[in-house]
Amino acid sequence: MRLLKWTTNFDVYEESPVVPMDQATTTVSHPFLACVMVKMDVSKKHPKEFWIGSELNGYLQKS
Repeated sequence: MRLLKWTTNFDVYEESPVVPMDQATTTVSHPFLACVMVKMDVSKKHPKEFWIGSELNGYLQKS
């Protein structure tokens, strides 16, 4: 069972390229830390880094 955001063009027979990614949970490498779920479109090139935080306060996280 997967929960997906409903849209007006939702098609139950079409597989979505957007999937939840969480390496720490998958490998149980850091069970004592909070994890952030990142949704990525697997049909597009993955970013090498991404911004975490608000527009004025945050940092770049390498992927």
